[in-house]
Amino acid sequence: VVASTATNQPPGVNAGVDQTAIEATSSAGATISLDGSQSSDPDGSIVAYEWSEGSNVLGQGAQVSFISALGHHTYILTVTDDAGATATDTVDVTVVDTTPPALTQLSDVSVTATSVAGAVVSFNASSSDIVEGPIAPSCLPASGSAFPIGTTTVTCTATDSRGNSSQDSFTVTVQSSGDCTSVAGMVSWWPGNDNANDVEGNNEGVLNGATFADGFRGLEGLAVAEGY
Repeated sequence: VVASTATNQPPGVNAGVDQTAIEATSSAGATISLDGSQSSDPDGSIVAYEWSEGSNVLGQGAQVSFISALGHHTYILTVTDDAGATATDTVDVTVVDTTPPALTQLSDVSVTATSVAGAVVSFNASSSDIVEGPIAPSCLPASGSAFPIGTTTVTCTATDSRGNSSQDSFTVTVQSSGDCTSVAGMVSWWPGNDNANDVEGNNEGVLNGATFADGFRGLEGLAVAEGY
């Protein structure tokens, strides 16, 4: 009688398809799932699955999930069959950040002029990035700028360190106050109404060598003080 000894065949290992663009969901990266369940053994069964990156063991089992940091990773699946034979396969995973910062909703602003030049207006603009956290946006015109009478559009842009950018805009409206003050050297003054009373002299204003600043005018010897 001749005894024959069958040679154990190694398992067939399959670490799954590469994942090339997993979007990060936090500063830690993204939760990924790896699946080696398509692995098989031709003459027995697989009794162990081990996932690793380099020398760092990440998990056991045919399917695992864990947080993967931003960047490119090569994960290794090692399977062992019931006869102790092993085989390995790799899967590439890349975690990316392409999400722009989120700007807070910017509301339109309306103020009253404080001078004929308009008004200085300050506002708060902020943004947050899912990976980098708070990011200060850049606004044009900037908060604290002098805005002229009328409506000006302010555009704010937030950009993270990877160049992802978002933009939003709002308006700043500076309304005329309808008030003004007298100018040095003026004998009398009145708010100009831009009507016939201003030019016909019905308001009985008197010009007496006054030098008028911006926002005032003299017509036919009369001092007309225009409201801002």
